[in-house]
Amino acid sequence: MSPTLALISLGLLTVAVLLSGLPVGLALAAAGLAVVGLSAAVSAAMTGQLSWSALEAYQVLPDRLLDGIAFNQTLLAIPLFLLMGSLLQSSRLIEDVLRPLGRQSRALPPSVVAVGGILGASSGVVGASVTALGLMTLPALLKRGLSASAASGLVAAAGALGQVVPPSIVLLVLADQVSQTYTAAQYKAGNFAPDVVSAGQVFNAALLPALVLVLLYGLYALGLTGASDGTPPSRSRPNWWCLGPVGRQALLALAALLLLAGTVLGGILLGWYPPSQAAVVGVAMASMLAALRRSSPRQRWWLWAALAISALVWSLPAARVPVGLALAALAWLQLARLGLAGPVLDRAIHLTGVIFFILLGAAVYTISLKIIGGDRVIRALLDPLLARDPRLLLAALLGLMFLLGFFFEFLEIVLILVPTVCPVLFASDVNPVWVAVLMALVLQTSFLTPPFGVALFYLRAVAPPQVTTLALYRGVWPYVGLQTLVLALVWVWPGMLLG
Repeated sequence: MSPTLALISLGLLTVAVLLSGLPVGLALAAAGLAVVGLSAAVSAAMTGQLSWSALEAYQVLPDRLLDGIAFNQTLLAIPLFLLMGSLLQSSRLIEDVLRPLGRQSRALPPSVVAVGGILGASSGVVGASVTALGLMTLPALLKRGLSASAASGLVAAAGALGQVVPPSIVLLVLADQVSQTYTAAQYKAGNFAPDVVSAGQVFNAALLPALVLVLLYGLYALGLTGASDGTPPSRSRPNWWCLGPVGRQALLALAALLLLAGTVLGGILLGWYPPSQAAVVGVAMASMLAALRRSSPRQRWWLWAALAISALVWSLPAARVPVGLALAALAWLQLARLGLAGPVLDRAIHLTGVIFFILLGAAVYTISLKIIGGDRVIRALLDPLLARDPRLLLAALLGLMFLLGFFFEFLEIVLILVPTVCPVLFASDVNPVWVAVLMALVLQTSFLTPPFGVALFYLRAVAPPQVTTLALYRGVWPYVGLQTLVLALVWVWPGMLLG
């Protein structure tokens, strides 16, 4: 079978198995192995001799799994950030922050955006953010007179901010894939000392576009109006401290989330520690916050006592690591006593298993692509476009990612397109960090674009009956437009993140 025909067969079979409902990791591996087997069978039928030499390429698979996945320092942060998000989900801090928002009127829509951005920086788990925002703020938005489409679109967009606000799983996966692909492309081009693309660089570059996106969301939300029930909206400035115990609890929870996000993200951006170590710090802090929040006042005294003793000895550098481990152990002991440790670990392990199983399937898929010669066919097809202008190739890649986002999740898109198309792109002088941020902004739309946007599914499950699926679909498009505006801004002004 010719490489071109094999590549077409692989593409068609990939779409078919992904849409069939099979687990993504299994679907990718099965599609790759099936096309390799089909190609070998066709070649055997034409030559009369069955050759197993092509299958020898799979011998590199264990090395790919060990070096590219198991021992990958960037990917090591994924299960830790997922565990941090799972801890925050069980801590009820998110609900504490959101509870007073239902008592506001004019300030409610931009407050939802602000809280969505904070949740994104502290947890980055779309399901938890969208579900919490949907349960706590969507009824209040509808009661304040916003239409079903405006209210549901606002909640879905705010809840999905965690995928573009660092640190996020999307940025981590993109940093890993772009780094590996860029390094391999530079080696092939004869550059044996390429620039290193780290997750910290991608986080740093994505921060300003993410803040601009949050600002645009907030300005749009501020302008949202609805036909109220005849009661004019209050124009008074919200004063959470005057809301009593609920407001004070919200302020404390907000301060805790800001402290967590500032410690984790600030440490990465300032170069204090890499993302994997930042995730360890985040898990330790989230463990203590969850234990403090879910414990009764009588149970908290010994946790506060441990924190006070730790603060006294924290000035000794040699004592910081053992003290941090001891605090985390105490927090997990309390979580276990409260019956929370099991559910927290169950959620984090499940999500980690899903992501790494997809990475395993993607490794098999990439090797299969090279066995059938698909990478050479793709290179031959894209070289003319690259020779004309690398930006044309990048624009075509981003457009394809946007279209695929209507039907597939971001992991499938990244793990298929980056290893196949980006080697051609990175043979030019295109900055890989800029490319990674552009891809992240495009992939952000996949969480909102119907019919398979992940945020839409989570919100639909908790939305009141008056929020129809069609209203939800209509409500997200203004935010997709704002995402496109930020994407265009980064495209024409790369210096906003690279300068």
